Amino acid sequence: MKVVEKDFGQLPDGKIVTAFTLENIKRTQITAISYGATWQSFSVERDGVKQELLVQFDDLAAYLDNPFHFGNTIGRVGGRLSKTDYDINGAHFTLTPNDHGNV
Repeated sequence: MKVVEKDFGQLPDGKIVTAFTLENIKRTQITAISYGATWQSFSVERDGVKQELLVQFDDLAAYLDNPFHFGNTIGRVGGRLSKTDYDINGAHFTLTPNDHGNV
């Protein structure tokens, strides 16, 4: 498996958005950007021809103003935590609640 990391753009606050591309031995590739864990590309190669399987944008600016939510992996309610206490394998975890009263 090959992994390539490169700058994809810069947010208005100056933070760099990184694109991570993974490629397997059959030349199937997936690219995700660090802006909201967004899928930017998913392609396969058949008979030497690359075929893109996702609707995608080529630059960060389009993702910042993305009314169709192309590539989003986190839904509209992502980040809203409720029931912020839980146990896993005998360990107790408490997260910070948010969204005015989700506890």
